[in-house]
Amino acid sequence: YLVYLKKDKIINYSSWLETYEANHINDIYNYHFTNYDDYKIIDGKYLYCFQNISDTDDVVVYQTESLSNVEYIKGDYQLIFCSQSKKALIKENLSTNTLINKEITLFKRVPIYFGESNNTPIEYTFESYEQVNQKNVDNLFSYVGEIIQVFPKTYESMNCAYLPMLGMADEQRCETISIKVIVEDNEKYVLLPRYISSNNQDLLDETIVFDDDIFSKYKSDFLNAYYKEYAVNSSLYIYGLYDYLSIVEIISNM
Repeated sequence: YLVYLKKDKIINYSSWLETYEANHINDIYNYHFTNYDDYKIIDGKYLYCFQNISDTDDVVVYQTESLSNVEYIKGDYQLIFCSQSKKALIKENLSTNTLINKEITLFKRVPIYFGESNNTPIEYTFESYEQVNQKNVDNLFSYVGEIIQVFPKTYESMNCAYLPMLGMADEQRCETISIKVIVEDNEKYVLLPRYISSNNQDLLDETIVFDDDIFSKYKSDFLNAYYKEYAVNSSLYIYGLYDYLSIVEIISNM
């Protein structure tokens, strides 16, 4: 999906973006763009500005199947945003044991870069901390399998979602609260932390009080559901597999 904005509007928006950038560029949770005057990197900054200050409808949207078909300029319009979509299925409400089977559309931003000749674009990789967010979104979007998400009750009216925000968010980490379901030897497990990597402290130890207590008062229940360690590339935790049906029961009783 491609969003184009009238070219004269982009010039007018530069001063607002310059101020926004000056105030937020060092805030990794609130600044997700390249420099305000970098017109050849299409990362959504002008769309963000349009959404915040414009009361006009000077945008047009196109669809294409390939980046090779993307044009930088279309008449009086200039490309300001590129996104990719895929289908996902909300299968079940585990809290109420209710089948849903509702199809929704997931979107992710695709930052792209045009050279001086405005020819075929290439995907752009951020050089700032935003590269971490970009990688997380790419991993979420490319994942094939089941994920347990925390959703507000408004999921029933949900038709689409924009990654990384799918369900309810952890505001401090600016990411969606979710856990992956792993299938091993035809059995389903849930992937969750077990130990803190830096000191090997057991997150299920009821004698230890953690500042960020993942398992809260349900430690003994999760300990009963624990199966084994599972290799995950994480600097924060050592992960483990937990019995899927046991985790579903814990969730439904919360």
